[in-house]
Amino acid sequence: MNASTNGTQHVMQGWTSSPDQRGTIDILFSCCLTTLLCCWTSVCPNVPAKNDSKWMQLQDKMNLAFMGLLGPEFLLMLALGQWASARRSVKMFRAAGYEQWTMTHAFFADMGGIMLQTPGYPEFPVDAEQLYYLIDKRYIEYPDIHKADIDDKNKSDGLARLITVCQTLWFTISCVARPLQSLSLTTIELTTLSFILLYLFISFAWRHKPIDVSRPLTLHTTTPISRIHSEGPPSARAPTKAWGLDFISRREYFMSLFWSYFTNLAYTLHIPLIHLFTRRITSRPHDRIRTDHFAATDALSEVLSAPLIGAYAVIFALAWDFEFPSRVEQMLWRASSHDELWRFETFNVAEGKKSSHDDTGSRGVVDDAVRRGVEEYVARPRPASGDPAFGDCAYYDDLCGILLV
Repeated sequence: MNASTNGTQHVMQGWTSSPDQRGTIDILFSCCLTTLLCCWTSVCPNVPAKNDSKWMQLQDKMNLAFMGLLGPEFLLMLALGQWASARRSVKMFRAAGYEQWTMTHAFFADMGGIMLQTPGYPEFPVDAEQLYYLIDKRYIEYPDIHKADIDDKNKSDGLARLITVCQTLWFTISCVARPLQSLSLTTIELTTLSFILLYLFISFAWRHKPIDVSRPLTLHTTTPISRIHSEGPPSARAPTKAWGLDFISRREYFMSLFWSYFTNLAYTLHIPLIHLFTRRITSRPHDRIRTDHFAATDALSEVLSAPLIGAYAVIFALAWDFEFPSRVEQMLWRASSHDELWRFETFNVAEGKKSSHDDTGSRGVVDDAVRRGVEEYVARPRPASGDPAFGDCAYYDDLCGILLV
C-alpha cells in the first residue's frame, strides 16, 4: 500500500516475519527465563515459624531458589533426602497399622507442619519419625489430620507450573532440533538443559510436598519434656538440644555436614551473600525445621539419582569440541566438564561404600568416636555473652568444623 504525506512517499507493509537468525539477547532471555521458571516453581520451602513474617516465608523460598541457581545438585540432594525420609515414615506408620498415613502427611510433618506443646516448655516442631515415637510411646494419640486438610493448606500455583512446562518443552524441543538441522548450540543452552533435567526430577521427588504452607498445626501432650527425655535413650539427656526431640531422628548425612560447614564458615567470615542461601535459627528449642536441612537418602533414591547425575555431567561434555573465543576458555570448559564427571564417579563410589557398611538405610552417620566427641562438645557450658548477630548459635564444633544446629 502506498501513501503520500507532505510530498514524501512511504511504503506501508502488512505482516512481516521475524529474521531467521538469533541474537545474543534472544539466547540469554530464553535461557534465563527457562532457568528462573524451573527454579522458582519447583522449590518447596518448609513451614515458617508462627512468629515469622510474610517476608521471612518469601525469603525461605528465595533461599531454595538461589541454592538451585548456585548448583542444582544441592537442590536435588535436598529433595531426594526429603523424599526418602517421607517414604521411610510411610513404611513405618503403615507397619504399625496407620494405613491413612500418606506421603502428603509425611512431607507435611517433615517440613515442620506439626508442632508439639508440652507443659512448661516452648512448642517445637516434630518430624514424622519423632511423631511416630510419641505415638508409639503413648505420649500422644494418633492425630486426626486428613489429607484433604493438608491439601487445603497447599498453595500450589497451577498457572505458573503450566507456563513453566510449556516453556521447558519449547526450549528442549528447540535445542534438540537445532543439531538435527546442522545448527549450533551455545554453552549456556546446554547448561540450561542440564538444569531442566535435574529440576524435572526435583519436581518428581517433591510432588507430594505441600507448597507455601504458612501455619503449622499444634498437638498437645500432658507429658513434660523432661520425662520424655528421661525415658528416652542416653543421647536424649544431653543438656543442649536444637529440637526438643532431635535425639530421635538426627542423622548426620554428608550433604548436611558439607552445607552446614559452608554456611557457618560464611557466617563466621561475615559474608553478606550467605543470606541468599539460608536463614538461621536462634531460638532454643528450634521453632521451625530449616528449609535447607538435608535428610539422609536411601538406596532407591541413590539408584535413581545415579544415572540422572551422570546425564547431567554428560550434557556439559557435549560441548567438548565446541568452538570457543579462546583456547583458554575451551580448556576451562573441558576441565569443568571433567570435574562434573569425576564428582559423579566419586559420589557413586562414596555412597556405595557407605551403603555396604550401613544396613539401616541411614547414610553418612558419623562414627562412634566422632559422635562421642560431638556430644561432649554439645554438653559443654556456654558463656552467657556472645556475638548478638549470632546469639548462642556462634559456637562451632572443634572436631569437624560443623555448627551443631
